[in-house]
Amino acid sequence: MKIAHELQHFVLDSEGFVRTGAKKQYETISSSLNSMIHDPLVNSRLLIYGFDLLEDYESELLETLNQLGTVSTPPSERLDRIHWIFNYIGKILDWRLLGDETGKNNNEFQLWFDERYPDIAKEAKDLLILIDDIGYETPEKQAKLFRRIVREYRLEKVVFM
Repeated sequence: MKIAHELQHFVLDSEGFVRTGAKKQYETISSSLNSMIHDPLVNSRLLIYGFDLLEDYESELLETLNQLGTVSTPPSERLDRIHWIFNYIGKILDWRLLGDETGKNNNEFQLWFDERYPDIAKEAKDLLILIDDIGYETPEKQAKLFRRIVREYRLEKVVFM
């Protein structure tokens, strides 16, 4: 699964999908931004080949819950909050794909996160609206989306395309 996932990223690259980059100190922001937008598309393509994405999602979710379980308040620093927003939205987009596949409507992680970190969840809703409005299923839409996210979150000095 992991190998197929990474190979599919190379396929996206060959099809003209862009990625962001960053200086070393901002790599986590850039990586989260890329994963948030690329991974749902990668995973949608892997479903066609019969990969069990739910098992992988649940494993990653357990790790996330273990990490967040000890954190009672979200970060206050702007870039750290953005990092949390990108990771949170990535989980929502992943669940959209898997929820459709499993027939489950309830995103338990989102409910848990929204209750525990309501201010981050509230900030993230605007990003989700932007993603839904622009889309990310073509290279052109992804490039436009990345540019808008960089502008909206004032990341011009943090990430580049």
